[in-house]
Amino acid sequence: MGRQVAIDTNILIHEIKNIRDGKPTDVLSRHPVVIPVAVLGEFLCGFENEKAKPEDRELFENLLENELLSVAPFYTSKAEEWARIRTSYFPGTGRKKDSTDLFIAAHVIALEVPLISEDDEKEKIFRQLMIAGELEWYGLSDVIDGKIPEVHENEEPEDDE
Repeated sequence: MGRQVAIDTNILIHEIKNIRDGKPTDVLSRHPVVIPVAVLGEFLCGFENEKAKPEDRELFENLLENELLSVAPFYTSKAEEWARIRTSYFPGTGRKKDSTDLFIAAHVIALEVPLISEDDEKEKIFRQLMIAGELEWYGLSDVIDGKIPEVHENEEPEDDE
């Protein structure tokens, strides 16, 4: 099993659709998976506005129950990371349309795991943070092709001695 990764809402929906359709999962079968709290919130919005299939919620709950994915705890340090990222890379005042996306990125940065996402609307934020060396971000094809390194490029592999 590969390195732990965080997945964005679009990848969570993709994995659940694969399970529902009887297909193999692309990320869950290769990596331990964690989801940021904001991803859980976005996912649950689909049920609140009746766009998501009711059976998908049961599939999601089964994934949690069977420990195939977990929801990352949220602590003050994650809020501090969001504030740092928000003011450093996206300065200005007022509410931004993309604040949830930035919150997801900041949570993943604080968790120190790569983010898997295929969301074109979030690409601007994720790419800017990746170029700055803040975020390790991959697409679904990177997972399928085995391109996620076992350790972050700035980390030393652990010695087994």
